[in-house]
Amino acid sequence: MDHKVVGSSGTAKNEEVDWSNSSVCNGPSHLSQSVTLFQLIVIGFLTTIVCIIGIFGNACSVIVLSSPKMKSSLNCILLGLTICDTVLIFNTLIIFSIPAISGYFDIGLSYSSLIEYTTPMLYASGMTAQTGSVYSVIAVTVERFIAVCHPLYARSICTWSRAKFYTLGVLLFSILYNIPRWGEFVTMERETENNSTYPRNEMTELRCNPDYIFYYVQWTNFVVMILFPIVVLIVLNIIIFAEVHRSNSRRQELSKFQTREISLAVMLLIVVAVFLGCSILPFVNNFMESMGMPLDQDIVDLSNFLVAVNSSVNCFIYCIFGAKFRKHFFRLLIRIFPCLSSCFKNTLPDFYPLSNTTHTIRLNCQNSERRSMTSVPTAVIQTHTNSNKLTVPYQPVQV
Repeated sequence: MDHKVVGSSGTAKNEEVDWSNSSVCNGPSHLSQSVTLFQLIVIGFLTTIVCIIGIFGNACSVIVLSSPKMKSSLNCILLGLTICDTVLIFNTLIIFSIPAISGYFDIGLSYSSLIEYTTPMLYASGMTAQTGSVYSVIAVTVERFIAVCHPLYARSICTWSRAKFYTLGVLLFSILYNIPRWGEFVTMERETENNSTYPRNEMTELRCNPDYIFYYVQWTNFVVMILFPIVVLIVLNIIIFAEVHRSNSRRQELSKFQTREISLAVMLLIVVAVFLGCSILPFVNNFMESMGMPLDQDIVDLSNFLVAVNSSVNCFIYCIFGAKFRKHFFRLLIRIFPCLSSCFKNTLPDFYPLSNTTHTIRLNCQNSERRSMTSVPTAVIQTHTNSNKLTVPYQPVQV
């Protein structure tokens, strides 16, 4: 859910890449060569913690959102958004956070070599996931705009089948738009003074082409990944916010369906607000980079941290504002960590299956010879968890 353009928008010559100004997933990084204390704390420690929490939370969100009981058009798009965010923060962890720690303490040289070989692929997939995240947020906003501002069309447009089509469309667009990214970098073997070799990521001729830099890296990326998303999100969310404000003044007149749609719209307003808040600094960095302006490395590292935070916090927003999501999320946590059951039972009793729940089993009994219009008793066996007694009342039914 972040906006970043590739680092080094400058010289068109084939040389070793200096990624001192690159953002997360913007290109191969060699933090292991010179890692400052600020990078160790922000990129190494804080970003690692955020990424680990985000990967776990997003994995749980994928399980919850893909369950049959959560089947809706909104949840389908959120599922695609969560998957893209997970890929993005995973790449951030592998390319930046772990190398920052190993580089500062001068460990993991074999890991560094492995990263050199895999970074071009991780970079391209990260850029694809980034595009998918941005346009998934736009798709969610459009879906909420239709549901809140045009409820008569929502029942036919905002359906599960159509949402799958929208999500696949976002994924397809993200893949097609980022096809050139797969040809921007290549891993080359370089020799040291003692005749040993080491891998280095270098820009290809495509990435060094001045026309490619000007038209695709700078202006196309600026319009597609910065200008258009910001304008659409701000305009639509202002309209949604105004409609929500009007609806709250006449809440008693709203149907149950409309009330639920308004509540979901409020949750998505929070998601977009966090998205824009965490993306302001990357937006500025991208614009400066597109214009060829120099960037301060500490500001870039801070923006990368905000990107990781933005891609990791959505599951918490869903839990706070989505009662149904929260219910299934906590039950999933109880299955994963049974030791949390007592905690949820005491603090959130309405989300935890109570021990005194009465289980009812109905046994339909039929005579071997069918008799029309005859009452046959149906046994209902009620078992109480805290009791060994069985009560068997009878209820006549028509068979």
